[in-house]
Amino acid sequence: LLSTLLYILGFTLVIEGIGMISIWFSIHGTLGMTLEGELAFAAFHSISAFCNAGFSTLSGNLGNSMVMTNHNWLFISVSFLIILGGIGFPILVNFKDIVLYHLRHFWKFVRTRKLERHKVSHLYNLNTKIVLLTTLILLTGGTIAILLFEWNGAFAGMSMPDKWVQAFFNATCPRTAGFTSIGLTSFSLQSLLLMLLLMFIGGAAQSTAGGVKVNAFAAAV
Repeated sequence: LLSTLLYILGFTLVIEGIGMISIWFSIHGTLGMTLEGELAFAAFHSISAFCNAGFSTLSGNLGNSMVMTNHNWLFISVSFLIILGGIGFPILVNFKDIVLYHLRHFWKFVRTRKLERHKVSHLYNLNTKIVLLTTLILLTGGTIAILLFEWNGAFAGMSMPDKWVQAFFNATCPRTAGFTSIGLTSFSLQSLLLMLLLMFIGGAAQSTAGGVKVNAFAAAV
């Protein structure tokens, strides 16, 4: 129990810390805040995104006019924090094991100049494979579908990069995160039905997300 709690605490602090730096980099000098205000904004939104909470200090959430233009990196950072919070801590632990495994082999190669002949063939456990594959399908399919549905709809007047980023962001957020950048009344019926499906599925088991879980959905399919 103690080791599990330490893993959760460690992953949470590291990911939210990196997310805070990334968000601060994306908004630095653009919102008319002091340095302390920018850091507080970045920390709050990093925690909110990783925990799939979806709360924002801006009026109108992330659809506020101050961040809707020239802030694509903010939306990308928030999206990846949501994804990392929603894939589950067992997958993060598996990632840690995989990285350490490769680092050990690399260090051994540096010292001995010999390649390891016998390698572990199952670095990714079954749970990790199921969650990553299902998440990739849902995010890719959701992004492309929303982009097509809203190209001349909710995304009309945006540049092509903005449309792609907003499609990705709005395919990520319905999976229990709760952030919004565009009013839901602006979306087409097809997009709203897709978002309902994404909200129903949610994130992975043992994560900060809700829903029936991608593990259960994948097993049912």
